[in-house]
Amino acid sequence: MTKERTTLKDFTDNMGLVIGLASGAALLTFFANFAGLDPPSYPQIKYVGAALSVACALIVWNKARNATVKYRSRMIAVCAILMIAGLLTYFFAYSLFVEPGPGPDIRIVRGYECTTAALAVFGNSCPDLPSSALADAQWDTRQLWTRLSVSIVEFGLVTTWLVFTTALIATIGAVIAGRK
Repeated sequence: MTKERTTLKDFTDNMGLVIGLASGAALLTFFANFAGLDPPSYPQIKYVGAALSVACALIVWNKARNATVKYRSRMIAVCAILMIAGLLTYFFAYSLFVEPGPGPDIRIVRGYECTTAALAVFGNSCPDLPSSALADAQWDTRQLWTRLSVSIVEFGLVTTWLVFTTALIATIGAVIAGRK
């Protein structure tokens, strides 16, 4: 049997594991959304995250299933470090920049640089404005913080979230792919 046929046979023989891993990867982002842990500014991130997680799961499966134990161990270690770093960075940024909104499911992303108008009103309190300032601005963050600073924070939250979720899937995928 040729190497190509063996690879295809391995893939089809382990289809249940591959589908399970990919499905679990996709569901992770949906469960995180229901728990309110996903980045607040982009509701479509659950779909992007699910697609990225499935792709990551399949790539890791392909790389790790026939890898040496040493290579797979390194892959798991690197992915675990990225996962922990992504999660800690995400939670740190989330705690600094995400504020509960006016409703139970609404979260507001703050910026790190005040607008000229907010600086005139709040002075030295900028950029760490009280929650009452958001309510007074009808929850419009761009009245208080520059659009660029809010956008950079939103992008940072999304990026660290995606690093965490894909590294988590890669770690799990490398472990599962190594099981014989």
